[in-house]
Amino acid sequence: MGLLRQLAALGGREQAALQGGPPGEERMVESLCARLEMVHAEKDQAEAQSTLLQEENHRLLWDLEATRERMAQVDREACLQDLERARERIDELERLVWTQTEQVSFLAGQLQRLVGFPPPHAPHAAPTSAADPPPPPEPATPMPLGPFGGGAGA
Repeated sequence: MGLLRQLAALGGREQAALQGGPPGEERMVESLCARLEMVHAEKDQAEAQSTLLQEENHRLLWDLEATRERMAQVDREACLQDLERARERIDELERLVWTQTEQVSFLAGQLQRLVGFPPPHAPHAAPTSAADPPPPPEPATPMPLGPFGGGAGA
């Protein structure tokens, strides 16, 4: 660039002197050379800026991809944590069902014993025959008779 300007400045004067051209043309050539140098400098600066922006763009794309991968990993971990919590809840509910089943079984056995039936999990006792009398009822306390032959409260 500087070479063109020097050539224009030195050679243009000599050539203008040889050709006898007007001095305005010499200034115009120098002005055009200066503008050409400025345009080339601006172009170089724009190319350098473009290179920097491309490098920044590549870096940002890499960061974006890394962020997407991390987000996917976090989502997978969250799903795994949800599954683990669900499994723990299922285990807890199964233990609760087992405990309640045992309690119901115990209470059913107690109820059947009170009613007089053998519990379902116990070996069956020999059925009582009709000839066997039922166990005697507990004796009731006699109520004193009142003046009219009824109970005391009648």
